[in-house]
Amino acid sequence: MKWCAMLAGLILMGCLIFMGSGGHNALGSARASATMYAPANLTGVLTAAQELYREKDTVAFSGLLRVESVTGSDKPETGKVVAVEYAENVAQARGMGLGDELQLNVNPRPTQKAGTDVWMALSPPTVLGRGEFINPGEQPAKDVGSPEARVLVKMFAPMRTDCHRETAIKLEQLAGQEPERLRVQLFDMQTSAGRAEMARERLQCATVLVNNRLYFTLSEGGQTRKVAFHHRPNTPQSTYCSDDVVSVVKQEIARLYPTE
Repeated sequence: MKWCAMLAGLILMGCLIFMGSGGHNALGSARASATMYAPANLTGVLTAAQELYREKDTVAFSGLLRVESVTGSDKPETGKVVAVEYAENVAQARGMGLGDELQLNVNPRPTQKAGTDVWMALSPPTVLGRGEFINPGEQPAKDVGSPEARVLVKMFAPMRTDCHRETAIKLEQLAGQEPERLRVQLFDMQTSAGRAEMARERLQCATVLVNNRLYFTLSEGGQTRKVAFHHRPNTPQSTYCSDDVVSVVKQEIARLYPTE
């Protein structure tokens, strides 16, 4: 019994020494390894995409993501455009498009493909909404301003309707004042070209897109309010008025041309 007690004491002492020195380091290394190899989370705007293949109800894509935030990894850098691959249900994929803001759960390290780092998604992406993206349309009824402008407004509406016409006139006037920093494209919903561009943008009703987005927050007199540029403006039930569009565009010009 005496020898058993001594042996148990020696084992306990060894365990304490291990935990007090190298054991602590080993556990720390294990935690670091677990963190190092945990999946990363990328949030960004989809700027390009092409279908790779289909399998039953799933479609795989290869695309480019402009990174807005990263968690769980020390790269890629925010603001950089990276290659991604992801799979999505066919029905959900129909509702996704360029300019969408996506959240992707990816492998902690990229895969090398043809000399390029590709971030492989572990699950279908989450669509957060429309992100900031410049995507000029085809065959607008009017196209005013510079193709090099950092602010692009695309307006889709029945242009003969007075409330929408007021917005269009104000946008054309603003583009005349800002010919280098603003581009305005007007699309008439009552024409085939206008309807085709609406379908391309996945829109169902009259909408004004400012760099691909339609939801904004305006600051006025120390207070903020949200506006949504869709449906009919300038009525008590509207989510915006024509002057709100002008205010947001000016706000975006100031943000994207800060040195000026």
